[in-house]
Amino acid sequence: MIRLDVDALEASGARIWRVSDLLRDLRAAVERSFPSVLVEGEVTNLTRHASGHVYFSLKDDAGQLRCVLFRLEASRLGFAPADGERLVAFGDVTVYDRKGELQLIVRRASRRGAGRAAWELEAMRRRLAAEGLFAHERKRPIPFFPLNIGIVTSRSGAALQDILSVLRRRAPCVGVFILPVRVQGDGAAAVIAEAIDAINDWFPIEVLIVGRGGGSAEDLSAFDCEDVARAVARSRAPVISAVGHEVDVTTCDLVADVRAPTPSVAAELAAPDCGALSRGLEEAVRRLVSAEARARRRRLDRLDGFLDRWGLRAVRGRVRSGAQTLDELSDRLARGASRRADLARAALREHAARLEALSPLATLSRGYAIVERLPERALVRAAEQVGPGDDLRLRFARGEATARVTAVAVPLPADGAVRR
Repeated sequence: MIRLDVDALEASGARIWRVSDLLRDLRAAVERSFPSVLVEGEVTNLTRHASGHVYFSLKDDAGQLRCVLFRLEASRLGFAPADGERLVAFGDVTVYDRKGELQLIVRRASRRGAGRAAWELEAMRRRLAAEGLFAHERKRPIPFFPLNIGIVTSRSGAALQDILSVLRRRAPCVGVFILPVRVQGDGAAAVIAEAIDAINDWFPIEVLIVGRGGGSAEDLSAFDCEDVARAVARSRAPVISAVGHEVDVTTCDLVADVRAPTPSVAAELAAPDCGALSRGLEEAVRRLVSAEARARRRRLDRLDGFLDRWGLRAVRGRVRSGAQTLDELSDRLARGASRRADLARAALREHAARLEALSPLATLSRGYAIVERLPERALVRAAEQVGPGDDLRLRFARGEATARVTAVAVPLPADGAVRR
């Protein structure tokens, strides 16, 4: 690393310039060398200041020159310069000390027609218009209440913060999907077009906001690219274009379903005001309830008038009294029917319990069996009904079995007599 020996240079008499001194001398040298010049180029980055001064650049394929047209000269020019047109400017070359920029102080200018960039842009727009991409018939409406909104813009730009601020205020329940992109510079148009395709493919968006904040025509040129225009045209979701300020109109604006003058307005168009909707619904319910009450009062007033005219008010009282009595009788009948049903259910349960106690199956469950003599399946009630060698069928509470009699024991009668 070679260091600069400042002390030695000063000792040798070398001059160390202050920035302002160098710029002042450079300005004087430039102004002496180029007192008045004619410069031809294409207008770009044009800005009209509130003071009335006009700032722009003249460019060709190899470079750019900053220009300033002061208010008095601008008022005498006879036309307003615009981005993209070709201009021949007459003026003085100087150096702007505050920024160290070479610039041309324009005193007079003449148009030479559209520049190359403007001509190419116009040709592209004519081609897209012929294909129907600008047609009103293909514009789609924005959903009234989308559940998911997509945004394609710069991550660091103020436009994104403006959009998110409006959405948080108006519709905090709406889902937001963001694909951040570069919005100016080389390759920005291709990135924007890819992001529009990707957000449609990857996310369940119902409306898409594409845009950026303000800038010069050069800054907004990515949104005047054919790739972006075609990506907007094939978007599955309706597209709201919000590029630059209200006076800026890009090709993206022309193809989009809706053009918004600013990113904040785009957010307002994309999502309804939930608070206003809620208040409107509450007001509608209140008015509906009030209208129903008024209608009921009118019907009662008409009924009272009818009864008064025909002397039926007493009848009305009796009808109302009878209706009340009918309600009371209906309640008593319902209670009585309920009690009778409860008594019937209790009696049914009692009978079921008795039947259960008398059921043969209940007896069998206590360890007894039903005996039948085979093959006639005669019910056997006493040992005298069988003899050795007889086959028997035994039925239990669960299942049955077959047995053979090997011996029979018959008990003697109580009196000791033997009966045959």
